[in-house]
Amino acid sequence: MVGVGCGGLALLVAAVAGFMIYRSVQAIKTGTENPEEAIRKVLKADTLPPGYHANIAFSIPFFMDFAMLSTEPNTEEERGPKSLDDGFFYTMIRWSSGNDRQKLRDYFEGKTDDASVLKDSNINVNTGEIIKRGSFEAQGQSFMYATVRGEFNTQHGGVGGDSMMTLLLVECPSDKYMRFAMRFGPDPDPAAPVSEIDLTGTIGDVENLTAFLSHFTFCPQK
Repeated sequence: MVGVGCGGLALLVAAVAGFMIYRSVQAIKTGTENPEEAIRKVLKADTLPPGYHANIAFSIPFFMDFAMLSTEPNTEEERGPKSLDDGFFYTMIRWSSGNDRQKLRDYFEGKTDDASVLKDSNINVNTGEIIKRGSFEAQGQSFMYATVRGEFNTQHGGVGGDSMMTLLLVECPSDKYMRFAMRFGPDPDPAAPVSEIDLTGTIGDVENLTAFLSHFTFCPQK
């Protein structure tokens, strides 16, 4: 039998932590330098939606996935944050509690309009008026959605001003991870009351969303 003292255990923990940090840094580096390959892996995609380019993606095992696409292509001269007009954002992270999951579902189901539940779940978007909420299926996967006016920013890019976002909660059975996605694009009529907005052909159009999301597989496959 081999024993490990406190000092040896501390060294082992430090070595594992160091390795995980190294893997995380390498994953982010790869996702920045070769984003299309990383996005295909994170989103389990054979093809990307027509007209969309891979901006960044990375996966940190047992912790999180992150991916972003937009109509703006990446170039060596344009590394770093950029203003995005039309695109898609996805993140997967372990649920902190069952209560957080229920509060987020309450928002998407219309039981509350309090958008602070989004920030409580580490979804950092600034939402304005709610245009429409509902649910649908794409490729056998279930989604709850809320189309809102608003803006968001990350270190890789963001949208502001007259923008519209469709927030998506991916419902995977018996899942320990929150899978959140967002389509963003221009508001078709920023001056119009929400009751008069025509969502046909926009990022809030369910038919449009279904076609877009059919390129990806979010839920674990049996």
